[in-house]
Amino acid sequence: MSVDPMAGDVDSIRRLAQVLEQRSISVDTAGDSISTAASSATSSVWEAASRTAFTSKAQELETQVGRVSSRIENVAVALSEYAAKLDQIQTDARTVRAAQLRNDQDIASNARTLDRLNSADDEDSMTKVVTASALGVAYQTTKLALDRSWTDLVARRQSADTAVVAKLHGDAVLGTPPPSAATVNGMSDTAFLAWLAGQPADALPRIGLDKAVADRLGQIKDPQVIAAWWNSLGGADGKGSSAKHSDVQQALVSGIPLLIGNLNGVAYWARDKANRSTLESQVKTATGEDAVAYENIKTALGKFPSVALVTLKPDHPPLAAVALGNLDTAENVTYVVPGMNSDTPNTTVVERAAHNLKIRQGMWSDESTAVVAWLNYRTPGGPPAVLHGDMARAGAERLGDDLAGFNATRGDTKGHLNVVAHSYGTTTSSITLAERDYGVDNWVSAGSAGIERDIPTAADIHADHVYVAQAPRTIGDDGLFGTKGDGWSWMGQMGSMTRHDPASPSFGGTYLPTAGVPRDPDMHGVTTHDPLANSDTRPNSYGYFDRKTESLDNLARATTGSFPTK
Repeated sequence: MSVDPMAGDVDSIRRLAQVLEQRSISVDTAGDSISTAASSATSSVWEAASRTAFTSKAQELETQVGRVSSRIENVAVALSEYAAKLDQIQTDARTVRAAQLRNDQDIASNARTLDRLNSADDEDSMTKVVTASALGVAYQTTKLALDRSWTDLVARRQSADTAVVAKLHGDAVLGTPPPSAATVNGMSDTAFLAWLAGQPADALPRIGLDKAVADRLGQIKDPQVIAAWWNSLGGADGKGSSAKHSDVQQALVSGIPLLIGNLNGVAYWARDKANRSTLESQVKTATGEDAVAYENIKTALGKFPSVALVTLKPDHPPLAAVALGNLDTAENVTYVVPGMNSDTPNTTVVERAAHNLKIRQGMWSDESTAVVAWLNYRTPGGPPAVLHGDMARAGAERLGDDLAGFNATRGDTKGHLNVVAHSYGTTTSSITLAERDYGVDNWVSAGSAGIERDIPTAADIHADHVYVAQAPRTIGDDGLFGTKGDGWSWMGQMGSMTRHDPASPSFGGTYLPTAGVPRDPDMHGVTTHDPLANSDTRPNSYGYFDRKTESLDNLARATTGSFPTK
């Protein structure tokens, strides 16, 4: 599509260039202040050993500030030069446009004259016709010349636009260019991670957008490698904390948040910071269902205290994992794996279930706890998808990656690890734990949609203890046809044709009662398949994770080592 040579506000571009030039000067001034401070820190006024570290860091910062100032100035110069070119192009365009308008008027006037002369009978009409025809030819010749001039102006404008875009995307403005795919693919995992950590902080945002870098990072499958690298960057502070960590760790969090936020092996405080940064960007740009999901995730972060966004994968809708409690230090950690219709547009539902469990765990144990509302896989919306295992197998792989990442991040300090799953989440998580031992202490199934038959018994699940909570099976929830209970789990078990019931005695799990304790108002029975049901509009309905239920109490007991085992 052809550009308009007259488009654009030259004065605004010049003002922006002037503002940036002043910003460059201000940054330079700040750099001079850093240099002065470093120069003033002589041994005569500062004898502590930290003086050397301060002066070294000040020199490094001064260099980075100088690069930032230079890049801002380069943007200002590029915009100033562009404004000058654009001003001349627009001036020439206005001249050509005015000439075209006059020429068009002359052509129209001459055409009217010819029409009048051709119908006249006087003797001079032929002479006048010849004269008018000659003028018409001249006017048409002028029109062609003016059209060529306009075409040249379009080309000049396109050239100017291309040139300024190239400068704004060039190394002088954006800094160090990303490496080629061949370069990073040729590096070992250790060499690549060392290279990444060694990049200047102001170059990281550009590097982080490069597909070759993202792909190479994704090729590192062992979270132990990532954890060792991340911990080495913290020096004496190791993996660090939100309040105390190294400049390199902060630079990576700020510079490449999308990569760091989902990198298993990185400390969870860093992933939270990185993912919150990504979330803010997505909230501003997402539309439709994705926008609803991001807003719901943002709401979830402010709903309860000590909430961390430990996973945020932009997708349609996005995937996420929200931790209640400090996942870096908690002595008892539980991953809650939800079932069908559990996605990020409903983040707060799964988060509330996790919160209820965390609060009840505190009634049974003095250990510090963290509970993860794990929405990091695509769940089925209902039949027929819920009757098939494709989503469960894909989710099982993602859960395994995250559990391995947790083990790598925490190392010898991981404490107790639990997985509590509901509905289709039991199908998903059982596959994960049947395939590999992740050091899980307790696996708890609630309202299972069925376990695949190639996992015949509880002994085939790699967990020290296996518990099963199953409300009475009914036709419909909330006593639609009489007895209240779980009206949907049995349909997943039978309808799939490939699964069996983990609550059956032959499976061998420890059964957790859910029917409620008579005359105990804090031990209601489960009346529905839902994880949460009790509300002002459903005062007599209770899901597996609702407060004041025997089910929630037993889930908490099972995950704190407080329930008798077989």
